[in-house]
Amino acid sequence: VVVPGQVLTDSIALIIGQLLDVMLYWSGPACVGATPLAVHQMRVAIRRLRSAFSIFKHVAPCGPITALAPALRDLATCLGGARDWDVFLGGTGAQIQTLFPDDRRVRTLLASAARHRESAYVALRAFLTGPVFRELEVALACTAALRPWDDAQPATQPGPLQEDTSVFAAAILTRRYRRVQKAGRHIRTLPVVALHELRKDCKRLRYAAEFFQPLFPDKPGRKFIRKLAALQEELGMLNDGAVASGLMSHLGRVERGYAAGLVGGFVAANSEHLRSGINDAWRHFRASPAFWHPPA
Repeated sequence: VVVPGQVLTDSIALIIGQLLDVMLYWSGPACVGATPLAVHQMRVAIRRLRSAFSIFKHVAPCGPITALAPALRDLATCLGGARDWDVFLGGTGAQIQTLFPDDRRVRTLLASAARHRESAYVALRAFLTGPVFRELEVALACTAALRPWDDAQPATQPGPLQEDTSVFAAAILTRRYRRVQKAGRHIRTLPVVALHELRKDCKRLRYAAEFFQPLFPDKPGRKFIRKLAALQEELGMLNDGAVASGLMSHLGRVERGYAAGLVGGFVAANSEHLRSGINDAWRHFRASPAFWHPPA
């Protein structure tokens, strides 16, 4: 983890290197596909990597990082396809099966979903064992070790890369926190589309908070992240329902009409209950002070 007093260039290299380690650790189990956990953890690592590049792109511009963007996006797409079917089969699909255990059409729906899951894992395995992923591994390792962003900075003008990381971190966290606060205004009446955008803003804030929390007092930071994670979880359950409805378009024509109606009805029935949890989580999050600001 980053440590207090660390200059920004060291922090950037450390974060990229750590996320590469996580990605490689889970890549083998993700290939096997024996448990959804591996794909989930690897997907989170890729999301954090992409978030890190977004955070640092203005202070650490370099060609190698820009060149990694398409490969990271393609990997995220492959992981997302497998993860979406995992979540559906373990969540909405399992709940519908419990409600309609003897319905032949439900069994047909779930069997088709399982086949699509396997196809998604076949595509993921092909990516993880192919040359693009190997090139991505090497490029990320070289980026963390060689720090090409240092070459883009004139030696006579040290700039932000040689400053304490906490200064940069506070500015990033403040900007992302304000965006979440603005997006969540009037949360009780926000349409579902706006709640999905709020979820994305929460995710971006959480990644930045997790990167930089060790630079600030420990207890307030952990409390802030815990409440933010709870809000993100509530918003994520609403999003899982929307994803489940979208997945139905991939099913065959025979299953699709019945499946779309059944899943759509199930998601709609849950939405009001989920909104109550979102409102409560938002209230608890708003009560948690920004840990990167000194107390008044």
